[in-house]
Amino acid sequence: MATLSVPDDFGSIEHDKDDDMLPYKVRDYYGNEVGNFSDFSRALLALVIVNSHHKKIKANSLAQSTMGLQVDKLYYSTIQGINQDIYTDGSYFDENNDLVIGLGGINQRPIQKIVYQMPQATTISSDNIDPNNPLLNLTVKEVYERWFHDKQYEDISKNTIRNYSIMYKKIQHLADRRFLSLRFSDLNNCVLHEKDVGNSFSMRKRVKLFFSQLYQWAIAHEMCTGNIALNIKLGKNDSDSHRQPFSIERIHYLFEHAPNNPFMEEILMLILCGCRIGEFLNIKRQDIHMDQRYFIVTESKTKVGRGRIVPIHKKVMKFYRKKLRAKSEYLIHDARGRKMDYETWSKKFKQLMKHLGWTDMSVHGCRHTCATLLHTFGADIIDEKQLMGHCTEGIHERVYLHQNVANAVRAIDCIKI
Repeated sequence: MATLSVPDDFGSIEHDKDDDMLPYKVRDYYGNEVGNFSDFSRALLALVIVNSHHKKIKANSLAQSTMGLQVDKLYYSTIQGINQDIYTDGSYFDENNDLVIGLGGINQRPIQKIVYQMPQATTISSDNIDPNNPLLNLTVKEVYERWFHDKQYEDISKNTIRNYSIMYKKIQHLADRRFLSLRFSDLNNCVLHEKDVGNSFSMRKRVKLFFSQLYQWAIAHEMCTGNIALNIKLGKNDSDSHRQPFSIERIHYLFEHAPNNPFMEEILMLILCGCRIGEFLNIKRQDIHMDQRYFIVTESKTKVGRGRIVPIHKKVMKFYRKKLRAKSEYLIHDARGRKMDYETWSKKFKQLMKHLGWTDMSVHGCRHTCATLLHTFGADIIDEKQLMGHCTEGIHERVYLHQNVANAVRAIDCIKI
């Protein structure tokens, strides 16, 4: 589904190559569906018509001033026969006050008519909003800062707070915009950017949720009455295709070339510990017990994941020792000894995978590889679940609630590579 270029505050036109009949999907700038059209010219004209009514500007004038187009050059025919005021753009309001858009039969194509429900003023803001509310002029940055301030009074982890900062960086180019001036296209473009740069469906979902939380704060403080972030379409979830494990051959290749590429060492450390990438990047020197070959996960996105014992595989012990020679608080750090952030590590991973021709691999594939290896080499299922930080179920499994180092090391030593 490709998004075609239209003015920023108009809405969007998407082209679905799999739809032979009506491939052009039109949304207004609130994110509401307008309709599906047989060709781009019809879709473009429909968008002009919708905006002309929203902005109270004649369609011809709007098309010419914004795009340099003449509506009557796009289409020369309008629908007839209904006793209503019919505009020259071929639209009118029906008995339900819905906008009916009729597009003529250019090149002998049949007339196409759709009914578009005009959004109420409450979609973003309405007459019910107090115009003297001093918050109405807050910028995106100011809304974020106030929302973030309120969030810190909730019971949230340090990792969650860091994730909020990461999300804000993704929309920081909008920082000085008045929050209520944002249009659906502004939000949607942020999400589309994540897809364009190769980030996962999960990341697109997180950006949408972040916007939604800002709007919920704005609604609670009577800045607006609608959450347009809810209209963002994330597209197809293709994450499953990027969860395949590294093959044994690829793991051997990484071991072979790791002496000349320190980042390959980090990938192997991640593969053979089964941590989530966030857990891995948060490992501190004080959490590591080299004499007993394990470390403690102190920060995790799940309750069961925090405080668990993660064993260190024999083949990567030397990589841990090498990392610990550096004078850094964190195991994984940058050249200046600072904690490595996810964005930087993920970018390096993708660059290396592209260089190796392994573009089918993802960061999450490292964790999936560990789980696959544990299963393949016959690790105890309970030890495997606890090592991976998965919730155990059933009465008999609960006797393993207090995981011990011996069990953890025994599980990882099952893997023979």
